[in-house]
Amino acid sequence: MKEKPFRSLSSDEFQLEIKDNDHDYTIDIVEIIRTLFRGIALDYVVELPISMKERLVMLFFLKEESLHNDASLTELTNRLDISRGAVVNALKALEERGFIRRTGNRKGKKTDITPIFKRILQFKRAYTLSEEKLIALLDVMQYLNDRQLQDNMKPFNEFLALLFNTKGKEQRGKLKDDRWASDVVLKDFLRFCLLKGLKATNLTSTLIREYAQIALSSIENRESLIMAIFSLPGKEATWETGLEAYREQSRRSYLPEIKESVLDLIRHLGEIHRNPEKLEDRLMAEKDWFFDELHTVFGFDYQHQSSYEKIGDVADKLRGIENDLETISKRFIREMTVI
Repeated sequence: MKEKPFRSLSSDEFQLEIKDNDHDYTIDIVEIIRTLFRGIALDYVVELPISMKERLVMLFFLKEESLHNDASLTELTNRLDISRGAVVNALKALEERGFIRRTGNRKGKKTDITPIFKRILQFKRAYTLSEEKLIALLDVMQYLNDRQLQDNMKPFNEFLALLFNTKGKEQRGKLKDDRWASDVVLKDFLRFCLLKGLKATNLTSTLIREYAQIALSSIENRESLIMAIFSLPGKEATWETGLEAYREQSRRSYLPEIKESVLDLIRHLGEIHRNPEKLEDRLMAEKDWFFDELHTVFGFDYQHQSSYEKIGDVADKLRGIENDLETISKRFIREMTVI
Protein backbone atom coordinates (compact mmCIF):
# COMPACT_ATOMS: atom_id res chain seq x y z
CA MET A 1 0.00 0.00 0.00
CA LYS A 2 1.41 3.34 -1.06
CA GLU A 3 2.00 5.73 1.84
CA LYS A 4 0.39 9.13 1.71
CA PRO A 5 2.95 11.90 1.31
CA PHE A 6 3.40 14.36 4.17
CA ARG A 7 2.32 17.88 3.49
CA SER A 8 2.31 21.21 5.26
CA LEU A 9 -0.95 22.32 6.81
CA SER A 10 -2.26 25.83 7.05
CA SER A 11 -3.92 27.20 10.18
CA ASP A 12 -7.20 27.27 8.26
CA GLU A 13 -7.28 23.48 8.28
CA PHE A 14 -7.49 23.56 12.07
CA GLN A 15 -10.65 25.61 12.09
CA LEU A 16 -14.27 24.52 11.92
CA GLU A 17 -17.09 26.50 10.39
CA ILE A 18 -20.53 26.24 11.94
CA LYS A 19 -23.54 27.75 10.21
CA ASP A 20 -27.05 28.34 11.47
CA ASN A 21 -29.92 30.42 10.16
CA ASP A 22 -28.56 33.74 11.40
CA HIS A 23 -24.81 33.51 11.88
CA ASP A 24 -21.63 31.80 10.71
CA TYR A 25 -19.12 30.74 13.35
CA THR A 26 -15.46 29.90 12.98
CA ILE A 27 -14.01 27.71 15.73
CA ASP A 28 -10.24 27.42 16.19
CA ILE A 29 -9.43 23.85 17.29
CA VAL A 30 -6.04 24.86 18.70
CA GLU A 31 -7.75 27.51 20.82
CA ILE A 32 -10.15 24.85 22.12
CA ILE A 33 -7.16 22.75 23.20
CA ARG A 34 -5.52 25.75 24.83
CA THR A 35 -8.65 26.85 26.69
CA LEU A 36 -9.47 23.32 27.81
CA PHE A 37 -6.01 22.74 29.24
CA ARG A 38 -5.89 26.14 30.95
CA GLY A 39 -9.24 25.50 32.62
CA ILE A 40 -8.30 22.06 33.91
CA ALA A 41 -4.89 23.27 35.13
CA LEU A 42 -6.34 26.30 36.89
CA ASP A 43 -9.00 24.16 38.56
CA TYR A 44 -6.30 21.84 39.90
CA VAL A 45 -3.73 24.41 41.04
CA VAL A 46 -6.33 26.46 42.93
CA GLU A 47 -7.14 23.37 45.03
CA LEU A 48 -3.52 22.61 45.94
CA PRO A 49 -2.46 23.14 49.58
CA ILE A 50 0.50 25.34 48.59
CA SER A 51 1.51 28.93 49.32
CA MET A 52 0.20 31.80 47.23
CA LYS A 53 3.66 32.47 45.73
CA GLU A 54 4.07 28.81 44.75
CA ARG A 55 0.62 28.97 43.16
CA LEU A 56 1.52 32.10 41.19
CA VAL A 57 4.69 30.49 39.84
CA MET A 58 2.86 27.28 38.91
CA LEU A 59 0.09 29.18 37.13
CA PHE A 60 2.68 31.21 35.22
CA PHE A 61 4.24 28.04 33.79
CA LEU A 62 0.90 26.45 32.96
CA LYS A 63 -0.47 29.52 31.20
CA GLU A 64 2.61 29.67 28.99
CA GLU A 65 1.28 26.49 27.31
CA SER A 66 4.71 24.96 26.80
CA LEU A 67 6.19 21.76 28.17
CA HIS A 68 9.46 23.53 29.01
CA ASN A 69 10.02 27.09 30.11
CA ASP A 70 13.37 28.87 30.07
CA ALA A 71 12.25 32.07 31.82
CA SER A 72 15.07 33.42 33.99
CA LEU A 73 14.71 34.32 37.66
CA THR A 74 14.80 37.98 36.67
CA GLU A 75 11.99 37.48 34.17
CA LEU A 76 9.90 35.53 36.66
CA THR A 77 10.46 38.21 39.30
CA ASN A 78 9.38 40.98 36.93
CA ARG A 79 6.41 39.12 35.44
CA LEU A 80 5.03 37.97 38.80
CA ASP A 81 5.96 41.11 40.72
CA ILE A 82 7.41 39.18 43.67
CA SER A 83 10.93 39.15 45.06
CA ARG A 84 13.75 37.06 43.64
CA GLY A 85 14.12 35.19 46.93
CA ALA A 86 10.40 34.33 46.92
CA VAL A 87 10.66 33.00 43.35
CA VAL A 88 13.67 30.85 44.28
CA ASN A 89 11.87 29.45 47.33
CA ALA A 90 8.72 28.77 45.31
CA LEU A 91 10.64 26.95 42.59
CA LYS A 92 12.48 24.86 45.18
CA ALA A 93 9.23 23.96 46.98
CA LEU A 94 7.45 23.02 43.74
CA GLU A 95 10.37 20.84 42.71
CA GLU A 96 10.50 19.12 46.10
CA ARG A 97 6.77 18.39 45.84
CA GLY A 98 7.35 16.83 42.43
CA PHE A 99 5.24 19.31 40.45
CA ILE A 100 8.11 20.50 38.23
CA ARG A 101 11.66 19.55 37.24
CA ARG A 102 14.51 22.06 36.96
CA THR A 103 17.35 21.18 34.62
CA GLY A 104 20.50 22.93 33.42
CA ASN A 105 23.12 25.05 35.12
CA ARG A 106 22.63 27.94 37.48
CA LYS A 107 22.27 30.66 34.85
CA GLY A 108 20.50 28.63 32.18
CA LYS A 109 18.04 26.51 34.11
CA LYS A 110 14.87 25.38 32.37
CA THR A 111 11.62 24.30 33.97
CA ASP A 112 9.88 21.10 32.87
CA ILE A 113 6.20 21.07 33.86
CA THR A 114 5.33 17.57 32.64
CA PRO A 115 5.43 15.97 36.15
CA ILE A 116 2.28 17.88 37.09
CA PHE A 117 0.22 16.38 34.26
CA LYS A 118 -0.31 13.03 35.99
CA ARG A 119 -1.62 14.85 39.04
CA ILE A 120 -3.99 16.97 36.96
CA LEU A 121 -5.43 13.85 35.35
CA GLN A 122 -5.85 12.20 38.76
CA PHE A 123 -7.59 15.36 39.97
CA LYS A 124 -10.05 15.08 37.06
CA ARG A 125 -10.20 11.36 37.89
CA ALA A 126 -9.50 10.55 34.24
CA TYR A 127 -7.47 7.51 35.26
CA THR A 128 -7.63 5.89 31.83
CA LEU A 129 -5.87 8.88 30.25
CA SER A 130 -2.10 8.92 30.61
CA GLU A 131 -0.04 12.06 30.96
CA GLU A 132 1.79 11.01 27.81
CA LYS A 133 -1.45 11.58 25.87
CA LEU A 134 -1.81 15.00 27.47
CA ILE A 135 1.76 15.86 26.50
CA ALA A 136 1.06 14.71 22.95
CA LEU A 137 -2.02 16.91 22.93
CA LEU A 138 -0.01 20.00 23.87
CA ASP A 139 2.74 19.07 21.43
CA VAL A 140 0.21 19.31 18.61
CA MET A 141 0.17 23.07 19.00
CA GLN A 142 3.93 23.27 18.46
CA TYR A 143 4.35 21.30 15.26
CA LEU A 144 1.04 21.24 13.46
CA ASN A 145 2.72 21.83 10.11
CA ASP A 146 4.88 18.69 10.40
CA ARG A 147 2.12 16.06 10.41
CA GLN A 148 -0.93 14.96 8.54
CA LEU A 149 -4.28 16.19 9.76
CA GLN A 150 -5.44 12.80 10.97
CA ASP A 151 -2.30 12.21 13.03
CA ASN A 152 -2.48 15.67 14.55
CA MET A 153 -6.04 15.35 15.70
CA LYS A 154 -5.66 11.90 17.25
CA PRO A 155 -4.33 13.13 20.65
CA PHE A 156 -7.08 15.75 20.79
CA ASN A 157 -9.80 13.22 19.99
CA GLU A 158 -8.44 10.71 22.51
CA PHE A 159 -8.22 13.40 25.17
CA LEU A 160 -11.85 14.49 24.74
CA ALA A 161 -13.16 10.94 24.42
CA LEU A 162 -11.46 9.72 27.58
CA LEU A 163 -12.02 12.83 29.67
CA PHE A 164 -15.77 13.08 29.03
CA ASN A 165 -16.71 9.44 28.46
CA THR A 166 -18.03 7.91 31.69
CA LYS A 167 -17.55 4.40 30.33
CA GLY A 168 -13.87 5.18 29.94
CA LYS A 169 -13.71 6.35 33.55
CA GLU A 170 -15.42 3.18 34.77
CA GLN A 171 -13.25 0.77 32.82
CA ARG A 172 -12.14 -2.10 34.99
CA GLY A 173 -9.11 -4.33 35.03
CA LYS A 174 -5.53 -3.91 34.03
CA LEU A 175 -4.90 -1.06 31.62
CA LYS A 176 -1.97 -0.81 29.22
CA ASP A 177 -0.18 1.62 31.51
CA ASP A 178 -1.30 -0.24 34.64
CA ARG A 179 -3.37 2.58 36.13
CA TRP A 180 -6.07 2.27 38.70
CA ALA A 181 -9.13 2.40 36.50
CA SER A 182 -11.64 4.50 38.42
CA ASP A 183 -13.38 5.75 41.53
CA VAL A 184 -15.51 2.61 41.25
CA VAL A 185 -12.47 0.43 41.99
CA LEU A 186 -11.49 2.69 44.89
CA LYS A 187 -14.95 2.35 46.45
CA ASP A 188 -14.90 -1.42 45.98
CA PHE A 189 -11.60 -1.60 47.87
CA LEU A 190 -12.78 0.70 50.68
CA ARG A 191 -16.06 -1.20 50.97
CA PHE A 192 -14.01 -4.38 51.45
CA CYS A 193 -11.95 -2.71 54.19
CA LEU A 194 -15.02 -1.46 56.06
CA LEU A 195 -16.75 -4.84 55.83
CA LYS A 196 -13.55 -6.43 57.12
CA GLY A 197 -13.85 -4.29 60.26
CA LEU A 198 -11.47 -1.38 59.54
CA LYS A 199 -13.02 1.69 61.15
CA ALA A 200 -13.47 4.97 59.27
CA THR A 201 -12.86 6.93 62.48
CA ASN A 202 -9.36 5.48 62.79
CA LEU A 203 -8.23 6.58 59.34
CA THR A 204 -5.75 9.45 59.62
CA SER A 205 -4.44 11.61 56.78
CA THR A 206 -1.03 9.93 57.10
CA LEU A 207 -2.57 6.47 56.70
CA ILE A 208 -4.66 7.65 53.74
CA ARG A 209 -1.50 8.90 52.07
CA GLU A 210 0.23 5.53 52.57
CA TYR A 211 -2.74 3.58 51.23
CA ALA A 212 -3.16 5.97 48.30
CA GLN A 213 0.49 5.47 47.33
CA ILE A 214 -0.20 1.75 47.01
CA ALA A 215 -3.53 2.37 45.30
CA LEU A 216 -1.80 4.37 42.59
CA SER A 217 0.94 1.78 42.10
CA SER A 218 0.73 -1.57 40.30
CA ILE A 219 -2.30 -3.82 40.41
CA GLU A 220 -0.14 -6.57 41.90
CA ASN A 221 0.69 -4.32 44.85
CA ARG A 222 -2.96 -3.49 45.39
CA GLU A 223 -3.89 -7.16 45.30
CA SER A 224 -1.12 -7.92 47.80
CA LEU A 225 -2.50 -5.23 50.10
CA ILE A 226 -5.99 -6.72 49.87
CA MET A 227 -4.68 -10.18 50.71
CA ALA A 228 -2.66 -8.78 53.62
CA ILE A 229 -5.85 -7.28 55.06
CA PHE A 230 -7.80 -10.46 54.28
CA SER A 231 -5.28 -12.53 56.28
CA LEU A 232 -5.69 -10.43 59.44
CA PRO A 233 -7.74 -11.91 62.32
CA GLY A 234 -11.03 -10.04 62.64
CA LYS A 235 -10.25 -8.46 66.01
CA GLU A 236 -6.84 -7.27 64.79
CA ALA A 237 -7.97 -5.84 61.45
CA THR A 238 -7.02 -2.17 61.45
CA TRP A 239 -5.60 0.21 58.87
CA GLU A 240 -2.27 0.12 60.70
CA THR A 241 -2.05 -3.67 60.87
CA GLY A 242 -3.06 -3.91 57.21
CA LEU A 243 -0.12 -1.73 56.20
CA GLU A 244 2.22 -3.57 58.56
CA ALA A 245 1.27 -6.94 57.08
CA TYR A 246 1.72 -5.56 53.59
CA ARG A 247 5.14 -4.02 54.32
CA GLU A 248 6.47 -7.05 56.19
CA GLN A 249 4.99 -9.60 53.79
CA SER A 250 3.86 -11.42 56.94
CA ARG A 251 0.66 -12.79 55.42
CA ARG A 252 0.34 -16.46 54.50
CA SER A 253 0.92 -17.58 50.94
CA TYR A 254 -2.42 -18.09 49.26
CA LEU A 255 -3.18 -20.36 46.36
CA PRO A 256 -4.05 -18.42 43.19
CA GLU A 257 -7.65 -19.69 43.28
CA ILE A 258 -8.12 -18.41 46.84
CA LYS A 259 -6.73 -15.03 45.89
CA GLU A 260 -9.01 -14.84 42.86
CA SER A 261 -12.06 -15.83 44.89
CA VAL A 262 -11.44 -12.92 47.29
CA LEU A 263 -10.91 -10.46 44.44
CA ASP A 264 -13.98 -11.78 42.62
CA LEU A 265 -16.08 -11.28 45.74
CA ILE A 266 -14.89 -7.67 46.05
CA ARG A 267 -15.81 -6.96 42.43
CA HIS A 268 -19.13 -8.76 42.80
CA LEU A 269 -20.09 -6.76 45.89
CA GLY A 270 -19.41 -3.58 43.97
CA GLU A 271 -21.65 -4.70 41.12
CA ILE A 272 -24.45 -5.59 43.54
CA HIS A 273 -24.27 -2.20 45.18
CA ARG A 274 -24.53 -0.20 41.93
CA ASN A 275 -28.29 -0.15 42.52
CA PRO A 276 -28.82 0.11 46.30
CA GLU A 277 -32.59 0.59 45.92
CA LYS A 278 -32.92 -2.99 44.66
CA LEU A 279 -30.35 -4.53 46.99
CA GLU A 280 -32.64 -7.18 48.50
CA ASP A 281 -33.94 -8.19 45.06
CA ARG A 282 -30.37 -8.66 43.81
CA LEU A 283 -29.38 -10.65 46.89
CA MET A 284 -32.38 -12.94 46.44
CA ALA A 285 -30.88 -14.06 43.12
CA GLU A 286 -27.45 -14.86 44.57
CA LYS A 287 -26.20 -18.44 44.74
CA ASP A 288 -24.95 -20.22 47.84
CA TRP A 289 -21.30 -19.64 46.89
CA PHE A 290 -21.75 -15.90 47.36
CA PHE A 291 -22.94 -16.24 50.95
CA ASP A 292 -20.29 -18.86 51.64
CA GLU A 293 -17.63 -16.39 50.46
CA LEU A 294 -19.11 -13.65 52.66
CA HIS A 295 -18.73 -15.99 55.61
CA THR A 296 -15.13 -16.90 54.66
CA VAL A 297 -13.90 -13.38 53.90
CA PHE A 298 -15.88 -11.24 56.34
CA GLY A 299 -17.02 -13.74 58.97
CA PHE A 300 -20.74 -13.25 58.36
CA ASP A 301 -22.56 -15.83 60.48
CA TYR A 302 -25.80 -17.22 59.04
CA GLN A 303 -26.39 -20.07 61.48
CA HIS A 304 -30.02 -20.49 62.50
CA GLN A 305 -31.12 -17.82 60.00
CA SER A 306 -33.77 -18.24 57.34
CA SER A 307 -33.05 -17.16 53.76
CA TYR A 308 -34.97 -13.92 54.26
CA GLU A 309 -33.17 -13.15 57.51
CA LYS A 310 -29.82 -13.85 55.85
CA ILE A 311 -30.59 -11.52 52.93
CA GLY A 312 -31.85 -8.81 55.28
CA ASP A 313 -28.71 -9.08 57.39
CA VAL A 314 -26.39 -8.73 54.38
CA ALA A 315 -28.39 -5.80 53.00
CA ASP A 316 -28.29 -4.01 56.35
CA LYS A 317 -24.52 -4.44 56.62
CA LEU A 318 -23.92 -3.20 53.08
CA ARG A 319 -26.12 -0.15 53.58
CA GLY A 320 -24.66 0.50 57.00
CA ILE A 321 -21.19 1.24 55.66
CA GLU A 322 -22.24 3.58 52.82
CA ASN A 323 -22.06 6.82 54.80
CA ASP A 324 -18.57 5.99 56.01
CA LEU A 325 -17.64 4.85 52.51
CA GLU A 326 -18.71 8.14 50.94
CA THR A 327 -16.76 10.14 53.51
CA ILE A 328 -13.47 8.26 53.32
CA SER A 329 -13.57 7.86 49.53
CA LYS A 330 -13.70 11.66 49.21
CA ARG A 331 -10.71 11.92 51.56
CA PHE A 332 -8.82 9.33 49.52
CA ILE A 333 -9.56 11.10 46.24
CA ARG A 334 -8.33 14.42 47.63
CA GLU A 335 -5.07 12.87 48.85
CA MET A 336 -4.56 11.08 45.53
CA THR A 337 -4.71 14.37 43.61
CA VAL A 338 -1.71 15.83 45.45
CA ILE A 339 0.54 12.75 45.64
